Amino acid sequence: MLESAQPNTVTVAARPRQLRAAITNSPLKRRGLDSRSRTGRRRVDLIALYTAALGGRDRITESQLADIVRAAELVAVAEEARFTALTKGGGAVDLAALVKIEGVADRAVRRLGIKVEKPRGGAGGLTIARARWEEQRAQEKAKKAREAATSKSTELPPDDRA
Repeated sequence: MLESAQPNTVTVAARPRQLRAAITNSPLKRRGLDSRSRTGRRRVDLIALYTAALGGRDRITESQLADIVRAAELVAVAEEARFTALTKGGGAVDLAALVKIEGVADRAVRRLGIKVEKPRGGAGGLTIARARWEEQRAQEKAKKAREAATSKSTELPPDDRA
């Protein structure tokens, strides 16, 4: 099954669909997971979200799909644990375990390499503040210029009387 393209590289030949595991053929269907449950639906949604973010099913490899499924499952479990901790109190869930599972889920998502773009059209707070400061400076300059112009014209000409 392994073919050597160049001396130091090894590529895996694609296996026919009939010879692969069922989970490889349809990663959304996992034995024992019900996609009608809250966690199962979230898992399916996350898989679709991550797949779309990476360019769609046609543009990702099988290994990327496996990473996507793993990341989606970890995120769904972490969200469910956090939900349980928030609704049933901190005693119902081991908080140390919650922190660990959220860390593992976060690393799994970062491993996918999905680039997060900033929303377009919105300027940052500092940019807005700088524009306002510049506008205030311009208004102050204009006010000083008006005051200087009016003060010169309203002064009485000097009188030769002593």
